[in-house]
Amino acid sequence: LLLAREGGLAPARTILVGPAPRAARVLELDGDGALDLALLVSDARGAKLARLFGDGRGNLNRRESVPDVHVADAARELLVLDADGDGAWEWIVLDDERDALHLLAGEPAGELSLRRSFAL
Repeated sequence: LLLAREGGLAPARTILVGPAPRAARVLELDGDGALDLALLVSDARGAKLARLFGDGRGNLNRRESVPDVHVADAARELLVLDADGDGAWEWIVLDDERDALHLLAGEPAGELSLRRSFAL
């Protein structure tokens, strides 16, 4: 939902993110001050992470220069935080199938790489 400048709520917008969204987190990912969306979605190839970037006017646009990252097929939950204080976001994915947590390290340029998996 968006707040209208005149007060109240602006009309709802639908944003297509994939056939089976599993988790979403709203946060500021790219340093431009606009809220962005971190997603865990499923498609025919399995679960993957995706990022939609806000433009500061209530619109979310996919940034093609940042590739999606594929994770475990049974991934169910997503946590995004700067765990090590370096200014880049780490993404933690809960994998029900393998009873594991997957830690993806964020790089300052926005890339993600699988750093480590932890058995639960």
